[in-house]
Amino acid sequence: MRALVLPLALLLALAPHPAPAEGPATDPLTIANTYGRALAILGQQQAVAMLAAAIEDSRRQALAEGTAAIPEAIRARLAGHVPAQDLEMVRWRVGGGTDLSLQRNAILHGNASAITLGEVVVFADEGEALANASLWAHELRHVGQYREWGVPGFARRYLADHQAVEADAVAFAAAFAGGPLPLTLPERARLSPPRAPW
Repeated sequence: MRALVLPLALLLALAPHPAPAEGPATDPLTIANTYGRALAILGQQQAVAMLAAAIEDSRRQALAEGTAAIPEAIRARLAGHVPAQDLEMVRWRVGGGTDLSLQRNAILHGNASAITLGEVVVFADEGEALANASLWAHELRHVGQYREWGVPGFARRYLADHQAVEADAVAFAAAFAGGPLPLTLPERARLSPPRAPW
């Protein structure tokens, strides 16, 4: 609790105060709203920090378990569409992670085909990793997002509007495929049969 006191006091000091003509804020609702805003900001900051730490921890686990460079056939198909620096830096693997890792939970419980953790992509299925260039294009857009925004920036944007972050990657993959935009994630979930457990 003590760890919250200083950040909360700082946020309260920065919170908007009534104009001098209005007098000091003594209305309980105004005070409660000020505290509520401060706590909401603090909660958002804590959530961003926690997600960023989970991304970094999960990324380190994947790297420690062993990763490989992008398959040459996939790289050749994506050259010219994906920034060269993203093709150079990306590493990949199939599965892995501890019970609390993002990759394990996204694949086992989130029905994800893959998850991107910085420059590391963890796939649910090796066949997809070796053959699905559109899935790679989607995940490599996330690699680019991490490069552009950093891990904390990615975490902040993902928590604020994960649909916008995903829509950017979906549109990038659709542009690579040269077709119409694919179904939205909820529409796709309704049409796809459930995946077998990993």
